[in-house]
Amino acid sequence: MSVRRYWDPIRRLVVVIALGVFCVLVVLRHYFSFALAIGDSMLPTLNSGDLLLISRKSYRQLEPCRGDIVLARLQNDLVVKRVVGLPGEEVEVKDGRLYINGVLIPEHQIVTNIVKFDIAKGKLFPGRFATLGDNRAIPPIQTIHPIISKDQIFGKVLLSINISRLRIKYLGNA
Repeated sequence: MSVRRYWDPIRRLVVVIALGVFCVLVVLRHYFSFALAIGDSMLPTLNSGDLLLISRKSYRQLEPCRGDIVLARLQNDLVVKRVVGLPGEEVEVKDGRLYINGVLIPEHQIVTNIVKFDIAKGKLFPGRFATLGDNRAIPPIQTIHPIISKDQIFGKVLLSINISRLRIKYLGNA
């Protein structure tokens, strides 16, 4: 057996595997993106430095739901927040607690160290979503609580990967 005959099948296999990996990466890039969480506004759900897997197509045919964590464009920046108010709802924050249409909403995620702050009652226009961070210990003057449109939403956060703690959190149904 010659050396050339031995390496030809291996070379073909390497080329096929490389093309397959390339195709998978192109498809994944079309549907998913990665982002890095910076800041403390989503503690303890997300830590600064967490790598986030974003589904870019989640809201193509569906609307965001209360509790979804989204990556949204805000002016020239990207922010990660939790959707708390849906179009047509009246949203209010009293003493750091969320009220929708006058009813206190139990939040299933851990909301840390609530600082007593208020956001005045307001009704959301059609196509608008209210967002908040999970870390309510940050004074409202130091953070943003944007009202966003579906067009501003880049995608839904599916996974949080914390390299330093070797921890992966699934957030897709958050």
